Amino acid sequence: EFGQKMIDAGGDFAVTEHRGKIVGFGGLKPDEKKGAVELCKLHLMHNLQGIGIGKQMSKYLLLRAKQLGFTNCILHVTTSQTAAIGLYKTLGFIEDKCEVWRGDICGKEESFECLFMHKNIS
Repeated sequence: EFGQKMIDAGGDFAVTEHRGKIVGFGGLKPDEKKGAVELCKLHLMHNLQGIGIGKQMSKYLLLRAKQLGFTNCILHVTTSQTAAIGLYKTLGFIEDKCEVWRGDICGKEESFECLFMHKNIS
């Protein structure tokens, strides 16, 4: 359902298969206020991380963003996800700021330190 919302808003959503099984997904969500598209909901099965599948999926989504006419891509990631941050840096993303996100998750107040990044894709 959230994938279709991204597509309807002018972005995209993709799934990744490995050996005939869906093992990950990710999306592109337009952010008109920031004049960019957000690389978001990027998830990959834990046991398949670190072998290049996430990098391929990210590169595909960045290519799709460019094909859709976007010139800037943004993302945010929790600071505890050091491997993901390393991946984004190898893809050319630049750190912008770190902020604490606070919100309600399943009735419980939670907070996470998030790193915000951007990349020019023109």
